[in-house]
Amino acid sequence: MVKQRTLKRVVKASGIGLHSGQKVLINFVPHHIDGGIVFRRIDLNPPVDIPANALLIQEAFMCSNLVREDIKVGTIEHVMSAIAGLGIDSTSNCDDIFVITIGDLADSFEYDGVVYGVNIVETTLSLNSLSPAACATAGAAPNCIGFKTQEGKATDAQFGIFINAIPEPAGIAGVGLGIVGLMVMNRRRKMLISR
Repeated sequence: MVKQRTLKRVVKASGIGLHSGQKVLINFVPHHIDGGIVFRRIDLNPPVDIPANALLIQEAFMCSNLVREDIKVGTIEHVMSAIAGLGIDSTSNCDDIFVITIGDLADSFEYDGVVYGVNIVETTLSLNSLSPAACATAGAAPNCIGFKTQEGKATDAQFGIFINAIPEPAGIAGVGLGIVGLMVMNRRRKMLISR
């Protein structure tokens, strides 16, 4: 029996596509035995799986593209070389875990001498405290906040953006305390609903 090797946890990377110039996000996810290497286009609805199969290589001018039913994953040779170099022979997607930190929800900028605060508020109540295992899988500390989406499913989450002028540093602290207060109220409400 040939031993197979996959990843221990999810690994994420982002960058700029070599030929497209577009921002690219790639998730390397553990896969089951005999799953092989599978590229999943999650930007499509529904997502499309394209196995790393030499028979699917098309348009190989200065790059290797896998094509399945007119859907393409391009310039895969670098990823495939790295995976092969690590001895990994099984990756795919699984449930997606999204973790949001407090620092991601508030920021400020200055325009024409006026400081503005930007606050992002989740309005669909999809954010929850995640299990320690989910936080660890996402590379976050225990008791992280976010949501988990099952493979092939969607989680509705809507965010509102508030921009307002902040006359002094105390205003930034007030906005931050307001966001923390909203999160605490949300948690308390969910705890009461679950009882």
